[in-house]
Amino acid sequence: MLATNDKSEPRFQIEDGLNTQLAFGVNVEGWKAGETRILDSTAFGYPYTKLSDIPPGEYYVQALLHKYETFKRADGHTVKLPMDRGEGQQWNLAPGNLYSKPVKMRIDPASPQQIELVMDQEIAPIEPPKDSKYVKHVRIRSKLLQRLLGPRYVPGRPRAPARGLGFAPQCNIPPRSVSWPFPCRPQQLAHHAR
Repeated sequence: MLATNDKSEPRFQIEDGLNTQLAFGVNVEGWKAGETRILDSTAFGYPYTKLSDIPPGEYYVQALLHKYETFKRADGHTVKLPMDRGEGQQWNLAPGNLYSKPVKMRIDPASPQQIELVMDQEIAPIEPPKDSKYVKHVRIRSKLLQRLLGPRYVPGRPRAPARGLGFAPQCNIPPRSVSWPFPCRPQQLAHHAR
């Protein structure tokens, strides 16, 4: 990733919009610690398609490895997906991802140079949210997701009136609402699990 300013790390300045900074990427598999990978003009980029298209200038440069998991689905297909690790599918905040410290340098595509970045930083795990008097955090094993991706737990946050949370144990009141961490409803997953 390349940024023309140091308002924040380049990884926090990549967005869908006119003010985005530059991102380029390649797929890697089986990359071991200590091995070097080269990002060259064939790397896919946004908003510029190739590294050779960027204007010469001073940039803050940073590398990040967004980890994917491999799933062998019940239907025989194998897929690689970046699973949510509590950050809400934000690759620049995903716990376990590796990244380098930003480095300021002059880059001119007309004069190719080798830039070495070491990803020696790791995004820390997110502390699980704490329960409160009215909100309980639970993990529910999803049979639908299990058929697709293997054992999976879905986080939920049931919210109920105070009397339904042990303040009046004789009352059995269902939760008023449950937060669903996916953009679709649980019923829509059933279609994909067939």
